[in-house]
Amino acid sequence: MKKHTPPAGLRSYRRFSQLRLLDYEYDPGERTDFHKDRIPRISILLRGQLQERLQTQEAWASPMSVVIKPADALHANQFGPGGARIISIIAPNGWPDYLAEHFLNQYAWFHGRPTISAASDFLQELVDLKNESQLETALIQLVAGLSEEQSPHKDPPSWLQRVAEQLEDQYDETIQIRQLAAASDVHPVYLARIFRRYFHCNPKQYQSHFRLRRALDHLTQQKPLVHVALDNGFADQSHFTRLFKSSIGMSPGSFRKLVFRIQQS
Repeated sequence: MKKHTPPAGLRSYRRFSQLRLLDYEYDPGERTDFHKDRIPRISILLRGQLQERLQTQEAWASPMSVVIKPADALHANQFGPGGARIISIIAPNGWPDYLAEHFLNQYAWFHGRPTISAASDFLQELVDLKNESQLETALIQLVAGLSEEQSPHKDPPSWLQRVAEQLEDQYDETIQIRQLAAASDVHPVYLARIFRRYFHCNPKQYQSHFRLRRALDHLTQQKPLVHVALDNGFADQSHFTRLFKSSIGMSPGSFRKLVFRIQQS
């Protein structure tokens, strides 16, 4: 009889009739070689950071990033200095009919504000998960959140990508659209229009969202909230709390408690 070897990093496994819920944990700096999961999945990065490489592209992920991964996606991973914790939902027989969304057949990472909010809501449902119907409802709502980020414009032009990188590099500074436009040799109105087309927000909102993404990583650690706020470019803790709650739907403290509770379950 062939001995079954559990997947690397697997901590727990819950079986339902059509779906499976898996919890993975990876060590600091751990790597995986190129491989295929062979079962379609949606995964949420709960804690840590990772780099995922395909043959023609790569992605960097931080807490509340979500990936849709078809069964045939050949990929390799490099986990960050703090390791990583990942929650995955898999469908051994393919996605059920109620999830018949065309984009579930395409490999993609999601990092935007709708995804963070949807992923947080999904995790809240996991805390008291009792049956498959509850998991189905939570998964439908998660997929609906991901669909808000769908766009026919996948890759921004190189000059616009440089604008986004400048906003990230200078996340703790206020940068005016006219400065960005001058550096890119385009008209400010044109920059604002094209930026919104590709990133679904204006440059100020993009920079604010980047600060929130940085803060999410720090919230999965034991750093005091006031330090999380100041280290990520917010004026003070109350400013950080207001913006976080309006974007994510819960306070930074509640989010931290949620992540810790799931990690201890």
